[in-house]
Amino acid sequence: METTTASETSCEKDDRQWYSFLASSLVTFGIGFFFILIYRLIVWLCCRKKRCMQVANPSSSKTSSLDQKHYVKTSDPEIGWMTEAKDWAGELISGQTTTGRILVGLVFLLSIASLIIYFIDASSNTTVETCLPWSSSPRQQVDLAFNVFFMIYFFIRFVAANDKLWFWVELFSFVDYFTIPPSFVAIYLDRNWLGK
Repeated sequence: METTTASETSCEKDDRQWYSFLASSLVTFGIGFFFILIYRLIVWLCCRKKRCMQVANPSSSKTSSLDQKHYVKTSDPEIGWMTEAKDWAGELISGQTTTGRILVGLVFLLSIASLIIYFIDASSNTTVETCLPWSSSPRQQVDLAFNVFFMIYFFIRFVAANDKLWFWVELFSFVDYFTIPPSFVAIYLDRNWLGK
C-alpha cells in the first residue's frame, strides 16, 4: 500500500488542480466540435458554389452520357482515400471480421482492467487528488497505456462514423473525453485526479 508523503499532503491541501483535468476534457470536446462545424460549413459553401455554377452555365450540363458517367465518377469528394479509410475503419470496429472481433474483445477487456485500476486507486486513496509522480506510479503508467489504446480506437470509430457531428456528441464519445485527456494531463502535472 502506498504511503502519503508530506509533499503529497501539502500538494493536496494547498494546490488542488482538479480544474485542469476537467478543462482538458471540455477543451477537447469544444475544439473537436468547432472543427467539425467549420468543416461542414466549408463543404456546404463549396457544394452551394458548385450548384450555382451549374445553374449559371446550363450548356455545360448538355454533354454526352459517357461524359456524364465520367463526371459522376470523379465529382464526388468522398470517393478515393476517404472512402477507403472509412471502409477500413468500419471493418475494424464491425465485429464481422476476425480482426474486428479481436479488437472489440480487446476493448472490452481493457475497459474492465481500467475500471479495476480506478477501483484500486479509489479504495487506496483517501483523497481525490494525489501528487504521486507518474514515473513512480505503475498503475498510472498502465492506465496511460490503456488510454492510448482507447484514443486510437476513438479515432478509428471517428473515421468510420457516417455523421461526424452526431458521433462527437454521443454518450460513448463523452466517456472518452472525460477519461482519455485527463490521463495525459496527469503526466504533465505529476498528479492523479480520481474525478470524484
